Amino acid sequence: MSGRIRRTPRARADLLAIHDYINDDNPSAAARFLAAADECFRLLAEFPEAGRAWSSDRPELAGVRAHPIPRFANYLVFYRPASDGILVLAVLHAARDLDNVLPGYFGADR
Repeated sequence: MSGRIRRTPRARADLLAIHDYINDDNPSAAARFLAAADECFRLLAEFPEAGRAWSSDRPELAGVRAHPIPRFANYLVFYRPASDGILVLAVLHAARDLDNVLPGYFGADR
């Protein structure tokens, strides 16, 4: 049984921005990225503990987990497990200053 996948508006915007960035150079890779992200979301919805807990002292990041997107491991899915699946909060490149970027993404599950 697979769990429910919900995405915040911010996560949807992240996916589109990454797709557009990759698409500028390689449209087929951009399509593969979206397919890999969807596959990753389905895996996490079924096995929410598969991602690692994101370590932070910031209370708004409590319960957040992260998992790389297969075949696009430089991109991380940030999510919270839910009773019926997962809530995808963000999809970000791992090279970003995540400790400073993440707090702006979370809290009210925008």
